[in-house]
Amino acid sequence: MRSIALVALALAGCQQAQKADDRICLTAPAEIAPGDMKACVHKWAYRLAQSSDPAETVAKAVATACNDVANYAAKKQGGTDQEIFENYASARHIAETDALFRVVQARAGRCNVP
Repeated sequence: MRSIALVALALAGCQQAQKADDRICLTAPAEIAPGDMKACVHKWAYRLAQSSDPAETVAKAVATACNDVANYAAKKQGGTDQEIFENYASARHIAETDALFRVVQARAGRCNVP
């Protein structure tokens, strides 16, 4: 009987250790509006954060996952082809920076995957 109680206590501790830290985590969006880079990065960073790859590598993968969103946002801003390209490049750079933060945040807080 005592061993069953110890096993139950150990399992409870494991389950508690997996709980997301709401002081660190923010709720990631379930859906992404067209052109919403921040939501896309947040969602994919939390989803991919559990990878064993370095955070920088995961952040680049997140930015790539949001490539269509960056392209849409750049085209929506309009302008010449050069301006659209510059807007796209800027969105990608911001996405990688934000993604790195979100990946580290998700890992540190054991944040829930949307």
